[in-house]
Amino acid sequence: MTSISSMIGQPHDSDPGTEFGQLSLDQLRRLIDKADAAYYRTDLQPILTDEQYDSARAILRAMAPEDPRLARVGVPYSEAELRTKVPHNIPMGSLDNTDNGIVGFPDWYDSMAEKLGVESFPFLASLKIDGASICATYEDGKLTRVATRGNGEVGEDITVNAVNFRGLPTVLSKPLSCDVRGEAVLYKADFKAMEAESAEELSNPRNVGNGILGRDSGKDSDKIQFLAFNIEGVQLVSEVRKFQVMTELGFATTPICICISLSSSSRCTARSRRSVTTCRSRLMASWWSSIRQPINRNS
Repeated sequence: MTSISSMIGQPHDSDPGTEFGQLSLDQLRRLIDKADAAYYRTDLQPILTDEQYDSARAILRAMAPEDPRLARVGVPYSEAELRTKVPHNIPMGSLDNTDNGIVGFPDWYDSMAEKLGVESFPFLASLKIDGASICATYEDGKLTRVATRGNGEVGEDITVNAVNFRGLPTVLSKPLSCDVRGEAVLYKADFKAMEAESAEELSNPRNVGNGILGRDSGKDSDKIQFLAFNIEGVQLVSEVRKFQVMTELGFATTPICICISLSSSSRCTARSRRSVTTCRSRLMASWWSSIRQPINRNS
């Protein structure tokens, strides 16, 4: 990664948080814009680590809590690019972090327990897959369109390649009309196999996988794995039920674990983490109920 100091023309400091704190608001905004462009455009390399990016956003939130960058997903498209894009039925946002990442989760948990008026509550832990977010649209159980997240409002139509993805059914087990969201990933094993056959050096699984999504030839699209994490258009009573329904419909889903309390979350997440090696943990609150009900639009 290029050092932050070289980007802004200031003396180097080993602590990225200190470097960000020395930036003016305008410099910080420009840096985040550059980082977003590099992260979401498949022809560019990321310029900040995840930790540096999270630190920059935290400082921006403190300096300008209403800045639209804090709610933005991706980067805006030009008019020329919009001609090849498709709008999402429901905007695709992104998850926010707890303060200080996973270290801040206990504080978040305690604040939720206080709001709920309980000492503790069960929740569902799910791995956050570091791939490309996509949305699959179904009408009467048949796949009609798959689009990348893009800037959250508009994405790229990749249906022609997505029909080859692993874990993404073209016909559901029930005639539902819904949007299913998930991550498209290239596993390390497939990346290494491609790397061994390539005459050129490949960057990393995430960038190569993102490049495959929109490839005109469709080459290697059968190496992409889809992992579902959300379904829209079907009313469900809990996060647990949601994942059960997606599995019953034929989707591969992100690994999950039910945590009875805060103390069980570290063991739970560790077990899930071992099943997928290219993930970072994501924790979501959910009441644990009605985990065995038949699928219907109001289940």
